[in-house]
Amino acid sequence: MTRARKYSSKTVDEATEIALADLDVELEDVEIKVVSTGRSGILGFGGEPAEIEISLLGDSRSYLNDEREVDSNEESAESAPK
Repeated sequence: MTRARKYSSKTVDEATEIALADLDVELEDVEIKVVSTGRSGILGFGGEPAEIEISLLGDSRSYLNDEREVDSNEESAESAPK
């Protein structure tokens, strides 16, 4: 990923979990920048969500693609008639 994606939620941790699930990566594969820690407000009014920017480190995405290709090749070898 060449540019960062933004995610927001009630907390930084929750935004991070959402981002990792959306990108299908592990925490070690990304760089996270906290844009805003958010705030709860008073009685639920005037609050702001936490916001993060997340970007993949190195060649994480192509590594995931390569791994998926290996899995699909293994499946086709298993289903081929012998």
